[in-house]
Amino acid sequence: MGHRISVMIDYSVWLELQKIPQGERSRLISEAVSRELQRRSRGQAAAAMDRLRNMRRRAAASTEQLVRADRDAH
Repeated sequence: MGHRISVMIDYSVWLELQKIPQGERSRLISEAVSRELQRRSRGQAAAAMDRLRNMRRRAAASTEQLVRADRDAH
């Protein structure tokens, strides 16, 4: 179900939007907003992953040494 909203857009955008048939404008705007929201969400998730990646502690031993130690412990 759709919702009616009022938004302000630049005049140049309005002129370009006038070229789109009336029945397709809402769908175009909805899809554009949806894509932008998804892009921002992905950007925020990537930034959060980068922060986590930078916070991780470096292991004192190599991966091979850690695996061998774990194997020997069992």
